Amino acid sequence: MRNIPVFYLTLESKDLMELADDLFEHQEGSTTKAEEKLFAHLVQSIKEQKEMLQKLPLPAVMKKKLQEFESSLSVLDGFVQ
Repeated sequence: MRNIPVFYLTLESKDLMELADDLFEHQEGSTTKAEEKLFAHLVQSIKEQKEMLQKLPLPAVMKKKLQEFESSLSVLDGFVQ
């Protein structure tokens, strides 16, 4: 695939350990606080990277892809509590 934005999704060791601990308490069909926190962190990271990319002098096709990505980002943001 070409002309698709690349985002770096970072995860700190402490967050990974918290998530691993929560998985033992996880009930099917629900989310844990650690999962919600991690998801919110990743969505926020994508938003910040998208904003940084939009400030760069990008080719028109890349600008278009970033604009089109906005609807997907809105969907992801809707899951953040």
